[in-house]
Amino acid sequence: NNGGPDLIQDGHDGTIVAALDHEAIVNAIDRYKQNLDLVKLHGERAREKAKNFTWEKMGAKYKEAWHELLTTI
Repeated sequence: NNGGPDLIQDGHDGTIVAALDHEAIVNAIDRYKQNLDLVKLHGERAREKAKNFTWEKMGAKYKEAWHELLTTI
């Protein structure tokens, strides 16, 4: 997961597997195929988390970060 834990929390709102671990990828897909309630739950949680990444919210976070950086120089 190169995006960091703020994007996907393994087992909470998605499943993280190593990119080249073919067996883990197949197992994760099979797990979702066998448990549609888990698909729905992870999807709902992911959509809720995505609300934190709007242009407005991300812009405000970057503005705050730059402000803190420039006022500490």
